[in-house]
Amino acid sequence: MSFTKELKEEILQKEQGKDCCNLAELAGIIAFSSTIKNGYLKITIENKFVARRIVKLLKRLLDIQAGIEVKAGGGVRKNDTFIISVREFAKLLNGISMINKEGSLCFPQKSAENPCCKKAFIKGAFLGGGSMSHPQKRYHLEFVTHYPEICEGFNLFLEDMEFAAKAVERKGKFVTYFKDCDSICNLLAIAGASLGVMKIYQEKVYKDKKNEINRLNNSEVANIMKTVTASTDQRACIEKIQRTAGLESLPESLKKLAEVRLKYPDDGLAQLGARLNPPIGKSGVNHRMRKIIEISKRY
Repeated sequence: MSFTKELKEEILQKEQGKDCCNLAELAGIIAFSSTIKNGYLKITIENKFVARRIVKLLKRLLDIQAGIEVKAGGGVRKNDTFIISVREFAKLLNGISMINKEGSLCFPQKSAENPCCKKAFIKGAFLGGGSMSHPQKRYHLEFVTHYPEICEGFNLFLEDMEFAAKAVERKGKFVTYFKDCDSICNLLAIAGASLGVMKIYQEKVYKDKKNEINRLNNSEVANIMKTVTASTDQRACIEKIQRTAGLESLPESLKKLAEVRLKYPDDGLAQLGARLNPPIGKSGVNHRMRKIIEISKRY
């Protein structure tokens, strides 16, 4: 089951609210799943449970009869499509306030004026034309409509609710989308997908922890490589002195450090300092090692 289908089926299990909210939900569904063609308003849905809900809401709220036509999906991964054709589409659009006084399509603002109805409209918008990528792959929530007026109005509607949506036209359709995990979770929670939100946050915690471990591992590898490179350069300088003037030519403090470095090539500076007698700190080892390197340049 896709993550989108999982979310929608969770949302559909919630109890239906007041009639005003049910009308707002229906408006959201119609706004994001319908087209008008050849004298019919056609609602196209890929979830049979959503299709059944639409038919029930049309009859109960607007006294509009509608049947469901099933179009079989082609190929292994294609789902069946459920098409609901409404001949009385003017009655429907007026009923959900999706047509203005001039007879043009518009965002159904009046259907979602109350705070409770705003939530119901988002619920309907997701059921009608929403999809969510699986959080294991990426964070991407989108709402797709055939109407530019709906996309523009929906973005303003979300802006009033303090959601910063992005929009794009894709293959003749109009898409409102989010890629921010917190915004996605807040919207899905409003729509009624609380279990889905928990799954997204669980996946986010796992991803964040995994990224932190990878970052620490990468940092540790980088530090090891830095230590190995530094040790190799230091030993090359010490061996150069050893072949030419001999380590006995070095001051006693530098001689002891040179011998320890040759004996323990994998040690970091702090570890080298701890092996000296008396022990010295990392900065002291670094200071003495720079002196040894400078001396090696004489030969």
